[in-house]
Amino acid sequence: MRRKASFSGDRFHELAIMVPETGDSLESLIDGLQPRSASPLQDYVVERLEGKQGPAWLDSEGLEQAVRASEMLGVLVLFGAKPNLDKFTEDDWDRAGAAGFAITAQGDEGILCVLADIHARASRKGGKLGPQAVFGRLYQWLSRSRAKKEPGDIKRILRDYIIENMEMPAGAPVLGEKLAERRLHTYATLASESGLDPRTLRHMLIAKRLIPDTATLDSNHVFDATLGREIARSVLRIVPISRLPKLLGCKRPLAQQLVAERILTPIVDEISDSPGRHKKGIDAKEVEGLLRRLRACANPVEKVPAGMVDLAKAAMKSNAPAAEIAHLILGGYLQNVVRVAGIDGFNAIYVDPVETKAAVSEILAGLSPAEAFVLLRVPVAAGWELVRKRLLPSREIRSDDGDHVIHRFQPEDVDGFLSEFTTEVHIGDAFGMGEKDLKPEMKAAGARPMLRKSDIGVRIFRRSDLPERFRV
Repeated sequence: MRRKASFSGDRFHELAIMVPETGDSLESLIDGLQPRSASPLQDYVVERLEGKQGPAWLDSEGLEQAVRASEMLGVLVLFGAKPNLDKFTEDDWDRAGAAGFAITAQGDEGILCVLADIHARASRKGGKLGPQAVFGRLYQWLSRSRAKKEPGDIKRILRDYIIENMEMPAGAPVLGEKLAERRLHTYATLASESGLDPRTLRHMLIAKRLIPDTATLDSNHVFDATLGREIARSVLRIVPISRLPKLLGCKRPLAQQLVAERILTPIVDEISDSPGRHKKGIDAKEVEGLLRRLRACANPVEKVPAGMVDLAKAAMKSNAPAAEIAHLILGGYLQNVVRVAGIDGFNAIYVDPVETKAAVSEILAGLSPAEAFVLLRVPVAAGWELVRKRLLPSREIRSDDGDHVIHRFQPEDVDGFLSEFTTEVHIGDAFGMGEKDLKPEMKAAGARPMLRKSDIGVRIFRRSDLPERFRV
């Protein structure tokens, strides 16, 4: 039972004044009350007073700190974020203490697990969520600037969780400490900070897999602020594929080859069904970098030396795509490369056709990425995903400075992949069927892809996992 002083003059809370009952009248105070068993928290307190050891984290705290932390965590779990504590009964506090003890007895790990669960349940409801909205009375208790008693390690645990898992602006106070810099963003906060159209930013964040495709402006999905800002900046610098020929000083086929060879990488190189034209663009910073590297690899001349030819003619004489010659130039494998002063881009580049043809034969043995992916019958982006996942071996030819990499593929590796894996295109060809008609038949037979279209851009099946009739 709890009894408050009946008048303000009792500043010392003298027991004889607050509880004047004695003898039989004191005993009668418990008449009508329901007995209850001691809770695990109460048992822990008694045993600790008797000198027994208990859970390590609780034992490391002061006794009052251990009890209060357990009770306040229990309040959050059982009664939600903002119950009216003034109306709590002794039974309410008893239940809260028991529930909280089950958490604090597990130490940091148990407490963090519960905080994460509460945060996740609050986030699913949507709307802007600050730490007080999520953690309610627990956060209010720990954030009181004039608290007379130090609450203990629970304050550090909650502060660390908030900093690592909730978006907070730089300078925001978090349980007594100011956040030096923003560590996390949401879709809405990044849109506001960057000034980007929210729809454009959403498409890009989904494509980069920083937020799910169900995310809305009010969603509470968080992601690394530094990574998010870089994506936002890349959107501001985006160059559509259609503009590459003009910027690079080349014809459209070469521009497309440079992207297919990943000499230039699309801003969204990941497989994504996210809408938006921007994801197919190239970062202007990467375009500028390519032009800078190209200039550094060629000697400037006022007049093209006799016998030297442009990339288009060199490609014809070498029987190789122009992008492969670009690889040789950027990798430093050609000594005789010049560029006409006053002209920028690939149109200014001239090479020795004899040296180029020899280098193509000597260095670029095997299949190009485009040739390998055509044999596999997969889109270019899917082919690069297979390389990244190390399902399709590639030979990496690195320049001396390591800044340029050329990928080549051995025919036997491509054949090896096709002997172990297949696609609906290959199976459909063997059956004389289109993918649209084949897919329901394979599904009915229980054929399941090893990699889905959402994973890699095309469905990949392991032949040994297929029903016998589809192992063609």
